[in-house]
Amino acid sequence: RTKYWAAKVGLKYLGEIEGPFADTQIAGFMLDMRTYGFLKLNQCVERELDYHMVKGVGRRIEAHAFSEVEKYAFRDAKFDWLLWKRYWQQIQDQGLTGLWKLEQDVLEVVVAMEMTGAPVKRDRLVDLDAYLRERIEDTTANIYRLVGRPFNIDSNPELSATLFGPKTEGGLGLKPKVLTKGGKEKQKNGEELTYKDYSVSEVALRALSGSDVIDAIIEYGDLTKLHGGFVLPYLGDETRESLLVDGRLHPTFSQDGARTGRFSSKKPNFQQIPGRSEDGKKVRACISTEDLDGFVIVRADYSQIEPRILADLSEEPALLEVYLDGGDIYAALAEPFGLVRQGGKELFLSVSYGTGPAKLATTCGISITDAKAIIYEQFPKQFPNTTLTKKSVIREAKRRKPIHVRTILGRRIYLPDLVSPVEG
Repeated sequence: RTKYWAAKVGLKYLGEIEGPFADTQIAGFMLDMRTYGFLKLNQCVERELDYHMVKGVGRRIEAHAFSEVEKYAFRDAKFDWLLWKRYWQQIQDQGLTGLWKLEQDVLEVVVAMEMTGAPVKRDRLVDLDAYLRERIEDTTANIYRLVGRPFNIDSNPELSATLFGPKTEGGLGLKPKVLTKGGKEKQKNGEELTYKDYSVSEVALRALSGSDVIDAIIEYGDLTKLHGGFVLPYLGDETRESLLVDGRLHPTFSQDGARTGRFSSKKPNFQQIPGRSEDGKKVRACISTEDLDGFVIVRADYSQIEPRILADLSEEPALLEVYLDGGDIYAALAEPFGLVRQGGKELFLSVSYGTGPAKLATTCGISITDAKAIIYEQFPKQFPNTTLTKKSVIREAKRRKPIHVRTILGRRIYLPDLVSPVEG
């Protein structure tokens, strides 16, 4: 709540504000990440202070009498202060003062980022809007031509019937590969499957790529996602207001927006602006500092941060050697098992996050049996320290009640699924 009341209002009307800051919403999340999604002031007050807070006024302050607004402001200030006193004691008791200082230092930067915003070339957006509309129209016509008739491409049931339905019923009779959640349940129960039990998600369609019609539908999905998810929200249309304010985008960055403690952003989501495809790069090119003297946009990312952490925690000699020699960690993970570099990356995900042998098999074009052998038998022999470290972390997490792991700075991440009988 500091972000709004102190930082945003202060920056807007005073030009700057001085810390220290103390945001109770971030404190509540930092202390117990299971509160994710339940961090409104009234929810925190009820959970921590056992008081049912009725705010009453809400966003439309001008619609209420001054006396009501006065009480509303008093309750906000009072209960935020009471929450802070409760949270600060817990922060000290749990030894999280270092993490707390980091979060509040970051908050100051985040506020400045949000208020400053990102400059956008509106004329490029307008041109991109026209370009994507034309591409979507052409791709739609191509899909209709390949199928032999028009249909609602955006309707999953119609798309499923068109692609997988029998030719006698107007379908193409293509063989699907990926089951829906309901389809998996039916398969598990030994029930007969139909084409309706198979998915037409992006992942499912990409597993079928190589067919002209499938490739065209994938292209249609990519184009509509760019247009509807980025260009239209930025520009606005008859159904929504433009997100541009004085030629800039002002996204909201949330330090409590993901269960893992990672950042999230919205209105718009700045963390998912595509950049790999040529069309995606056109969206990014609309965010520009060309009109600002002395400013450039810097794009930075951690290099292979997750395998670096694994190498550091496990002190696995083979992995440490790769980093010390400036090698490619994913290629090093792939080489002992005869996999390509992308296979090494998928193998890391399988071992570290439990994505399972099916994904590795699909990525590398090998059998499930071979994928299982690599993950569960060969990898532990090749990189024994990583396996021992993983087992040690899991064992320690299960010993704690409730089950959780801790980061270097003491943040707790609760993992009840560690005792689940189902493996990823």
